[in-house]
Amino acid sequence: MGWLSYLTLVSFTAATAIQGLAILNFANYTPEPWQGTLLTWAVVLFGFFFNTVLAPRLPAVEVLIFALHVVGWFSFFIVLLVLAPRNDPYVTFTQFSDNAGWGSIGVSSCAPALSFWQLLLTSSAVGCSHYDEQQCRPLCGLRISSTHVYVAPCVRMADHR
Repeated sequence: MGWLSYLTLVSFTAATAIQGLAILNFANYTPEPWQGTLLTWAVVLFGFFFNTVLAPRLPAVEVLIFALHVVGWFSFFIVLLVLAPRNDPYVTFTQFSDNAGWGSIGVSSCAPALSFWQLLLTSSAVGCSHYDEQQCRPLCGLRISSTHVYVAPCVRMADHR
């Protein structure tokens, strides 16, 4: 059951991200629910194709993706380091704003992390699916408690205006 929920959630999250990029880049695009479903199935089928047909080439693809991640990370970091506007650290870490219109700084701080929490919690279900109960409890407890570490400041900021 954990594998099914994880596959569904990851595929839906990827499809939603693809649809969000289409909304962002094409002003006349109006998303329809069936398009999200179709994109979800496309992500599932791509994963199936990639892991079955292209399995012999998987190590080379992993090395290529790792190299792209490293080069991409450094390129973004260097560009941000050189071109980003500077601000006082006090302002950066103490002043929050609700530019998205959520109505609460806590909600606007935590809303982007929902997909992260979903992936973290479903991956703990998948990770526990092949362990026995004695090994599973600490693993799941660790993942859930790490989620609480992120949730606590968001709840604390919920009343902060």
